Amino acid sequence: MRWDASRAIAEKILEKEANYILALKGNQSALCEDVQEFVKEQKDRGFCDTKVTTDTTTDGDHGRIETRKVTVIHNVDWLQERHAWPGLKAVIVVDSERVIGARIEQETRYYITSLDADARFLGSMVRGHWAIENSLLLRFWI
Repeated sequence: MRWDASRAIAEKILEKEANYILALKGNQSALCEDVQEFVKEQKDRGFCDTKVTTDTTTDGDHGRIETRKVTVIHNVDWLQERHAWPGLKAVIVVDSERVIGARIEQETRYYITSLDADARFLGSMVRGHWAIENSLLLRFWI
């Protein structure tokens, strides 16, 4: 999906008095790059220049252990000024580590949201989305 289409969908969602959580991927290069650069800088500085909430969860099943640390950056005025994204309230960063036997996989995912909520709530929303998506994929392939 083109990023302009995502922006239009976000506007429609807000018009219906609902909220969005959208994954940032390579097709949103300028916004994604700005978020990644800011997050890296803030991680290096311990998030001392911004208001954040965090939540960490650990799950284990099928021989793997997954730890997810969700960080929500709440003051994103600079990002809103630069990109004029409809209804933007926060950036969500999910750092995950999967341990499967002796193998360790690490991944960082980025999201933007119109919700003004803490990391525990937003992390559960993101996790719930992945559970639904994975369930739909399983049904499709069965």
